[in-house]
Amino acid sequence: ENDISGNLAMRTQRQAKSRLSEQSRVTREDVVLLSALSQTLQRQLHREICEPKLARHPFFHIVRNVDPSWFEEFLFKAVQVEFPRQDDDIFFAGRLAQSAYYLSHGLVNYEQD
Repeated sequence: ENDISGNLAMRTQRQAKSRLSEQSRVTREDVVLLSALSQTLQRQLHREICEPKLARHPFFHIVRNVDPSWFEEFLFKAVQVEFPRQDDDIFFAGRLAQSAYYLSHGLVNYEQD
């Protein structure tokens, strides 16, 4: 009906079924009550989630030790926790990057068409 190739239709159905069966991780945006917390408490929660992972990187480890206030501000304003799923695209050829990624665990398969 929509002139979609059989291959694309099959891949779309397979991924949709797979993702619906997965248990997704809860993100900050999923928890509505977090927005009701004071900004101070929100910042502390965000710092405790992000700091241990970022501080493992030598650059961020130094920055955190040299200027803890700046590092906390950086975490709150610039660091966002994401959980890309298998086969998600995080880079697009020919497009200007909007983000930088720091992989805390897992693997990324980079392929250029």
